[in-house]
Amino acid sequence: MKTKFIVAIFLYLAFLEIANASTDFSTFDGFFNQHSSHLFGYAIGAVVIGAVVIFTGGLASPLVASSAAVIGNAVGSLMGLSGVAATNAGLALLGGGSLAAGGLGMAGGAALLTVALSFGTDVVMDYSINTAWEYYDNAQFIEQSKTMVSLPLPKNTKGSNSYEKAVKILDDIEDESFKNSADNLAIINKAIEETNRADVTKKMEPQEIVQLYTLQALLFMRKDDYASAQVFSKKAIDYASNQSAYFKLTLPKFIFAVSSIYHDDINIGEITENYFKPSVIKEPDNPHIAVLFAAYLDRVIFRFDDGDTDGHDLAKVFEIAKAIDTKTEIKSSVYYVILGHYFNGIKKEQQKVSSITQTLNSMIKNSPDSLQKAKLALNNYHVLLDDLPLVFDAIDELGLSEKKRAELEVQKFVELKDSYVKDETRLEDLVNDLNSYQQQMELENVQSPAATVNAESDDLTLLQWIGIMAIFNVIIFFFYTMFKKSEV
Repeated sequence: MKTKFIVAIFLYLAFLEIANASTDFSTFDGFFNQHSSHLFGYAIGAVVIGAVVIFTGGLASPLVASSAAVIGNAVGSLMGLSGVAATNAGLALLGGGSLAAGGLGMAGGAALLTVALSFGTDVVMDYSINTAWEYYDNAQFIEQSKTMVSLPLPKNTKGSNSYEKAVKILDDIEDESFKNSADNLAIINKAIEETNRADVTKKMEPQEIVQLYTLQALLFMRKDDYASAQVFSKKAIDYASNQSAYFKLTLPKFIFAVSSIYHDDINIGEITENYFKPSVIKEPDNPHIAVLFAAYLDRVIFRFDDGDTDGHDLAKVFEIAKAIDTKTEIKSSVYYVILGHYFNGIKKEQQKVSSITQTLNSMIKNSPDSLQKAKLALNNYHVLLDDLPLVFDAIDELGLSEKKRAELEVQKFVELKDSYVKDETRLEDLVNDLNSYQQQMELENVQSPAATVNAESDDLTLLQWIGIMAIFNVIIFFFYTMFKKSEV
């Protein structure tokens, strides 16, 4: 009898857990029906592939003959995709969008990704002007985000009346790949207007209110309005925190994490730990968790240029990936997303040092700001390379078959790392040469004829003041004489 009672309690608690899970609309599964993997796979694949189509100019199969395409295909296959779809998705997940945003623009992402996944010392990204003289520009960041990985539109059609009406409006979007087309943005705006009509104070359950706020955050994120996305994702988080029901909040926390990176002043460590980490740790069976890592790291690497993020922030994200208790296939795809972004970061820092130190623009070459930027880039280059072996160790611990290791070209990545390590001495010499050059220029300026000219200029200014005072005294004397005559 006692045993039956314990079993009954266990089954009851299990039933409550299942019931709560089914009504938790704050998760990726709750929005994208991930238990129907073909639906979510198609949706997320469309967005990822769409990012690559944007920055490759719409090529059907970008760089098919390149090593990047081979590796991209292998990474895409880990997501369950195949053919051109796998290649395009893999290229996007490896960080092609973040490179397009950071250097050559929309047409250069795939080309530059190929450069990043092969070694070379030639300058292919001109960082002289952009990095030495420009600082964080929110509008530019938002514009460049169009080449980065994002989330799909919701596939779950069940919810409150307002939610269902909004999702029904989204059915009019024919091709989700072109998320920034005028027609698609108009449809998303219409759906947002529908959600704004909802009265969350009446006739809505807590899970429906959280679902609605999360939908609003997702829609704003899809239209690249990250300020509004942050506001509504925080509303979902704060409201759920004040309810007795348990919410995982994986989706709103992810949106909040990504949106927060767009702030002028950010604490990336706090964002990563308090928002990004729970968004992936609390839903470890998310089959497309690699997409979340790619979307987050795209934006983290973009902020390398203004110094608000650096290689240490990639290391923190990597530690989170190691802590996820999930399938080997999912973990493999996540590690390769991180590996690709490490090499993207390394290539960007290499390019900054080479471009700034070897510029022919004398104004930039003579600027102390340029030297400081080059030093920071070199330091970040060292940090990224120092942490990279830890990623290789984690991949080895997965126990992948020799066939899978060959498909993912593990040995090629190791050799690539060794090439970048050997380049450290050259980059250090470039920075030291620029430092010596600026010190010499400063010394010459002190000793040059220009100093004499400046001294003569100062003397001339003194003579001018003496002349003015003399004229002033003459005027006073004149009026004094006139005054005396009038008294007589």
